[in-house]
Amino acid sequence: MSEAATLTSLWRAMAPRVAEPVAPPDVGAIAAAADAAGEARGRAEERAAIEPLRAALTAAESALVAATAIDAEALQPLFADLVTRVARAVVEAELRTSPEAIERLVAAALASIEVDGAPVLHLSAADAALLETQLAVVIDPTLAPGDIRVETPRHVVAASLTARLGEIVGSL
Repeated sequence: MSEAATLTSLWRAMAPRVAEPVAPPDVGAIAAAADAAGEARGRAEERAAIEPLRAALTAAESALVAATAIDAEALQPLFADLVTRVARAVVEAELRTSPEAIERLVAAALASIEVDGAPVLHLSAADAALLETQLAVVIDPTLAPGDIRVETPRHVVAASLTARLGEIVGSL
């Protein structure tokens, strides 16, 4: 090889190579792809952040529905207790002012037995103070207002407004 050929080869080897022309990147497509990827990632993060709140809201809604449901079977004893308390308060107020309820109890007790001797009527002190009767009356500190006991030689009849009230409520 000649020196000129060597120099030409060397010159060619050292000469910068001209690259084939490369098309410029499509900036719009790159930006659109980046926007789409960013939006997808943002939506996924948003769903992940909102999911615990959505679950809490669903649980709260279920609790609200359960709290506002009316269970008639659970309320029945409460209403019966309320009615009993109101009736007891009315009866007790009536007993403090009027002997008529006690008179009806005594009449019912006497009507239920064959009176075979002088009946003795046992009353609480409060009832004895209100009641005027021809029967012998014994004040019994164990009896509550509204409770009576009628004793004859062969019978004992105990009656109570509280017991009658209990029977009525028990049938509810």
